[in-house]
Amino acid sequence: MAENAPVEMKSTLGLTGLTMNAMALIAPGAFLWLTFYIQATTGVTAPAMWLGIVLALLLCLATAVCYAEMAKLYPGTGSSYYFAEQSFLNHDKAWKYARLSKFIVGWASHLYYWIYPGVMVGVMGILVGYLVGTIWPNFMSASNPGVAFMMLVAIVFSFAVAYIAHRGVIGSTAVNIAINIIQITALVIFAVLALGYRMNHPPGTVAFQFDSVSGEAYTFEFATTKTIVDGKEVETIVRDAAGVVPQPKLDAAGNPVPFRISFPKTDSSGAFLSHPNGFSVIRAHNWGWVFVQATVAILILVGFESVTAVRRVRPRPSET
Repeated sequence: MAENAPVEMKSTLGLTGLTMNAMALIAPGAFLWLTFYIQATTGVTAPAMWLGIVLALLLCLATAVCYAEMAKLYPGTGSSYYFAEQSFLNHDKAWKYARLSKFIVGWASHLYYWIYPGVMVGVMGILVGYLVGTIWPNFMSASNPGVAFMMLVAIVFSFAVAYIAHRGVIGSTAVNIAINIIQITALVIFAVLALGYRMNHPPGTVAFQFDSVSGEAYTFEFATTKTIVDGKEVETIVRDAAGVVPQPKLDAAGNPVPFRISFPKTDSSGAFLSHPNGFSVIRAHNWGWVFVQATVAILILVGFESVTAVRRVRPRPSET
């Protein structure tokens, strides 16, 4: 009776597929910049975003070089925990601490593998709720879609990701390639639209003004009236009888006053609103803010960790 041949995993993932998987892991870190509006309205770290990214990229470049050198020295299967173990095993007096080092580094590395997916599915629940509420405002509120709905989306999204992983490395790589194409295309289109709009609409140009209540944009200034809210006098927008459509502010001739766009650097409370020029985008307004933004951008290190962890599925892992 012939003996059963041993079952072995076949190394089929190429360098392109491995890179695409890493890019798909890097890109979701951008969801943390959904807090940009919150940062901007409090005037704290928003102006330092781009310089923070550059600082994180420099650190990631140094980390990538270190990972590459360690992968050549220790070409086995594993990542940071594997490197920590092997570095101790190669020393006569320190080899007994190899497993302890592997345990500490391994569990520390897995903390972001637990937190990262949890935050990602949570943000997906918020994003889907916002989109559904914006497209069908009568169905739910975009600003508060509800905890039950967001939990349901997060659970469904988790199972969808699990199914992709169940298909294996080839199937997940195909999905990641599609994700990268969609993300890069969307970023390029948005960047072109945003830059084109800013360049073609200097301060004083008639532009659209968005109204969050009606969900529409208008080219006139809104009429306001003073009301008392919580004992304080505030200006509120005058709306139609249904309390939805904003009414235009009229000039002396009775015509709507056109809305002219402006790009103030800060609001009345000093919170950051917009960059006055291109140099303001890349310069350091406050180095503390830069480091805060860099801690967000540093999540792209997850890509390096994962590349070294899956390099064994490559035919020539030493080239990873």
